[in-house]
Amino acid sequence: MAKAHEPGNRPREARNICGVVSREHSREAILLLDEDLPWVSLPDGSKLQVLQVDLNQNLWVVRNRFKPGFGIDTHYHTGPVFAVTMSGEWFYQEYPDKINKAGSYLYEPAQSLHTLTVSDDATEDAVVWFAIFGSNVIVFGE
Repeated sequence: MAKAHEPGNRPREARNICGVVSREHSREAILLLDEDLPWVSLPDGSKLQVLQVDLNQNLWVVRNRFKPGFGIDTHYHTGPVFAVTMSGEWFYQEYPDKINKAGSYLYEPAQSLHTLTVSDDATEDAVVWFAIFGSNVIVFGE
């Protein structure tokens, strides 16, 4: 008997068709496996995987694989952010004593200004899952 999680046995709605999974008329859970969604390479070798975008809720869910030395410009979000660190370590330059490690959970209120950083001497990639409500606003200068 075939297993329910094998690609050919998932409902049509759960398959990644042209990069879009329709939820129209869906009453079932939608399961997407890691191999169903592409990873996008960033210039430093880090990677980004978009898991879900919900325009009605202004929500985007991403999984990131940040390389040692990775950094994101200082920014804030117009809504709250929820993060789970799956492996590795990272921190915000504004709070260097609050190190996000594997298994940690972070809540970030809207408008919280921060600069995400992975230490240059990190021994592994930081893999982090984010649920972000609202927009990402980069802050230039003081």
